[in-house]
Amino acid sequence: MEYNSSGNEETLVVPEIKEAVSLKAWLEKYGPFSAKDFVDGMKCMFRGAKLLDSNGILHRDRHPANELVRRNHGGLEMFTIDTGSAVKKGDERNDHVQTTLAKFSSDPLVGGFFTDQIKSYGEDSEAYGLAFTALNTLTSQPPVLYDYRNGTAINNFTGESLLDEKGRVVPEKHKVAIDQAISQIPLAKRFALRNHLKWMRKALTLNQGERYTKLEDLFEDFDKACKPSKLSKLVRGGALGVAASGLIALGIAGSTVAYGPLARPDTQAVEQKSKIPIIPTFDGYKLETRNPLFSLNFHMRSKDKPSEVVYDTLSSKKESEGVSSRVEPSVSLERGKKYEIYLSPQQLLVLKSGLSGFTGKVYVEGLEGKTFNTDLIMADPTGYDMAGPNLPYDLSFEIPKEIQDGNYNLAVEIYAQNAPTGGNVIDGTQEINYEKWGKCIARKRVPVTVGNPSLKYSMSMLRLNSYMGGYFSIENQTISNKVQAAFPSGIEIELSCPEEPGFKSCYTNDSAVQSQLSHSFSVPNFKSEEERTLQVLVKNGTNIEGCTFFPIRTERMSYNTGSASYYSSIEPSPSKEWSDKLIGYRKAIYTSDATSSIDKR
Repeated sequence: MEYNSSGNEETLVVPEIKEAVSLKAWLEKYGPFSAKDFVDGMKCMFRGAKLLDSNGILHRDRHPANELVRRNHGGLEMFTIDTGSAVKKGDERNDHVQTTLAKFSSDPLVGGFFTDQIKSYGEDSEAYGLAFTALNTLTSQPPVLYDYRNGTAINNFTGESLLDEKGRVVPEKHKVAIDQAISQIPLAKRFALRNHLKWMRKALTLNQGERYTKLEDLFEDFDKACKPSKLSKLVRGGALGVAASGLIALGIAGSTVAYGPLARPDTQAVEQKSKIPIIPTFDGYKLETRNPLFSLNFHMRSKDKPSEVVYDTLSSKKESEGVSSRVEPSVSLERGKKYEIYLSPQQLLVLKSGLSGFTGKVYVEGLEGKTFNTDLIMADPTGYDMAGPNLPYDLSFEIPKEIQDGNYNLAVEIYAQNAPTGGNVIDGTQEINYEKWGKCIARKRVPVTVGNPSLKYSMSMLRLNSYMGGYFSIENQTISNKVQAAFPSGIEIELSCPEEPGFKSCYTNDSAVQSQLSHSFSVPNFKSEEERTLQVLVKNGTNIEGCTFFPIRTERMSYNTGSASYYSSIEPSPSKEWSDKLIGYRKAIYTSDATSSIDKR
């Protein structure tokens, strides 16, 4: 540490922390924390928070860029940095920190920007910042985006405003956004961290009578959630949670931190526990599967007009005829026409050895597809290798001439290797550990319109929250005079499971004033852990407008009593054979029985 006294008796603290990266960069690279990493990291962060609190100091600038993360002896450590905006208790300010990221993570009740009363930053706001950072580690993205400079407050999962007509925040809408963020956490992880989620919810509420008013109360609840560990023990031993102990700088423009890349063991045989976990996650907003190893980017061109790009994952979120869409716009494809996919899966993790041997598939859901082999590339994320690495130029597909008018989904999937490379060959598969070897680890779904259906729509916001049921939203993308059209009355949406004929959940739109329809539905108690399918069918009168499919997994939860329950959730890693089953399911939809009136049960 370097301590330099200035003329006004302020102290500049310059910690030197090596082999660490910011929490923001860590989450972008590796994805959400595991349950163990969460507990390890939070113990460090709370150790630092307790140290500041014992010195009567509020950090006031808590967000993922002000936490450093590193691996140490198989565990995870976090260090709080940048005390340049800190204040002493009793000298609370009612203004917001002016840093770019702080505006998103600061307590929205402070300053009177989103409320009728001007409130100063106190211990309740510090608790909010701690919980906001904690939740970020489990979702990799903030649940809400408050920007006091522009006067906007957005639900980061739906894009909806959290403000009323007077520009004041609505606590109930804020709570919904927090709940939606928590629903993104896999069920098993939510169950393991259920006690931690309690203090996070309490710290993040905007209801004055329900939130923490003293940090010591938050520390006590955190202590209980970490049993058998005690928070008082966190102050003794181990790495300090704050990047500097002793005197803390006040009024200084932040601490200077030096850090480098994470060190990896220089051995050929990496132990299982030290391998990098590759755990795919399902994004319910974009309806895609992502992983921390690589990003699945591609673009599509018409084969007879290769100069025209029909679709590009890097620029797919466009405005359609001047109307801003809340979901990804549909792509119009023509019957009997061939299209080519140019793949560019870009590696995100830096491994000591190369990684190859990936397989994949391109298909329209319910139709035959084409398989391919590919490697990963390290490239400029704004550029493409025209055919992708080791990818044939003829990765093309054709829209069948006999296909019905309607809404479909083009899917591109990449599967993990079946097992680590053995023998004397050393490659990247020995440095990583897939959650499910041989299964899908990346999947992008492109909404497609064929022909001239009476309704053009895209689906988004799919949630399947075990015993809590499910939730989905679809948007009408028909444009009339540059205005997003409302759904016609009588639109019917049926959710079913082809493997479970007894399950059906239906929804009918009785009004014609909305361009976006949302619906909650129940999920049956499938007492089997076999792979299943959620089928979403949209009808307009007697016309089938489109169908969408999602893989479902069922998890068995046991209790001390010996009883067991089964919970369903979206499976981010379907098997290679799952897409083949959709061919039969689609054929069944378009039979005479399937096109009859929907049974409204």
